[in-house]
Amino acid sequence: MQSIRKVEVQPYEGARLPYRIAVGDVIRCSAFANCFLFNHPIRSLSGKLWVWRSSESHLRYREQCGEGVGDVEPARAKSTYLVEQIKMTVGDGPHDVFPNQYRMSRDVSCLRLTDDFTLPEKEERICFSLNEAMALCGIQESEIELVGWATLPLVWEET
Repeated sequence: MQSIRKVEVQPYEGARLPYRIAVGDVIRCSAFANCFLFNHPIRSLSGKLWVWRSSESHLRYREQCGEGVGDVEPARAKSTYLVEQIKMTVGDGPHDVFPNQYRMSRDVSCLRLTDDFTLPEKEERICFSLNEAMALCGIQESEIELVGWATLPLVWEET
């Protein structure tokens, strides 16, 4: 059974450009090329592609620590993604400069779209953190291109 899951994308117009990305936005970012697939639950990320802005050296370091594998795909940098979830999370870490300090940031989850803004049958989901004080190689919101916003609800039929 197949379904056509087309996303109708509306461009943002000048003054309507939002200050922050939101659920339903269609975005693009060059940093999306550098992903890491965790193999154990760090911040509940097991099995998800996590994005860093850094070079491949950070991915290799994480691989050497046995946390998962790097997944670098240059085509991701030009692809568009539908923001499906933004969640506030509490962060801490034994390797942080301040190991007993907690902080809140936003974890963003996105679905990769095809060139014609369709959700493929085999979904690719990427995640990244915004405003995480200790993520020195994290993406900055200013690096994310807002392509537009999806007309909601998304509706499709099985064929």
